[in-house]
Amino acid sequence: MLHLPAPPIEFEDEYKSLRGEISPSLLELEHLTHLDLNCNDFERSPIPSFVASLSKIQYLNLSYANFIGRLPSQLGNLSNLLSLDLSGNDFEGRPIPPFLASLTKIQHLSLSYANFTGHLPTISEIFPTCFPLISAIIMI
Repeated sequence: MLHLPAPPIEFEDEYKSLRGEISPSLLELEHLTHLDLNCNDFERSPIPSFVASLSKIQYLNLSYANFIGRLPSQLGNLSNLLSLDLSGNDFEGRPIPPFLASLTKIQHLSLSYANFTGHLPTISEIFPTCFPLISAIIMI
């Protein structure tokens, strides 16, 4: 488990968080199952596609981490993923990516305040194979 969220803050100028880019050296953690980078500042960079190479990852929290742009379609290859939180990033008004439907083990998905737009399909349309397993989907 790698749990590196930024600590809570009282004042914006006291914000202490990781900044910059996610390093590909994370791939050296071959047994990593939990990655929590919420509330850090990745300086409006896209989520790097190599994150999808973390093949054993089950819990991925990238919420409020200042990511922008298109979600890498490779995230659909995370076959062990149980929980994905992408809340509070800016996906620039793009539609909810269809590759999320390939996450057949997903039980928790949060896309709130992530700036997705377009047709909001029903839960069973997004996740036809895993609908009975889902405990929470959050989309505001």
